[in-house]
Amino acid sequence: MQENISKSFINYDNSLKIYKKYYNDNIKLTLNFINNVPTFELKNNNKILMNGDYNLIGIYGKDSKNEDTKYFRWGWDLLYSTDKKTNVDTNYTNYKIINKNEDVLININNTYYIKKIINYILDLKININNFKELFFYEDMKNLFLHHIIIIENPLQLELLLAMTLYITKSDLIWKVYDNNINVVKYYLLRNVKEL
Repeated sequence: MQENISKSFINYDNSLKIYKKYYNDNIKLTLNFINNVPTFELKNNNKILMNGDYNLIGIYGKDSKNEDTKYFRWGWDLLYSTDKKTNVDTNYTNYKIINKNEDVLININNTYYIKKIINYILDLKININNFKELFFYEDMKNLFLHHIIIIENPLQLELLLAMTLYITKSDLIWKVYDNNINVVKYYLLRNVKEL
């Protein structure tokens, strides 16, 4: 069971190598909802390099009450607001007051990855007489089934991202710095087509 951790890191590293050419400051992620389907485009200026489906994994940032505490909040626990004119993801209602000209919707499309994760946790076969397996199972439940996780070291966040990529069988993870609310947003990019 714990071997899935090493498999997930290998998968994560392979994904980083495969898509390495896209990870630079000139390439931007554009998110859209087209007929309630979350789609993305990776663009360099106006040239589309890649497109496909996306899911918000979650956000990572500092606790507003305690600057020393960093946390990760799962995307399935967040609300989206989208600009009515462009259908583009603009912010999160939990962190910003919504403009009256915007629609508010729960990101129901994020159920894809949370279902995969819940099924993964529920399908784990553990030997109740093996304390190592019991601790691993408890760690996995705590990591994936609580809506907010205190991140005590960077490896914990990397594990969360690597396991999410592995469990959901997605193509890559993309991170976006949101200076408006001082967090990093993490997205799963799936069904990617390089153009």
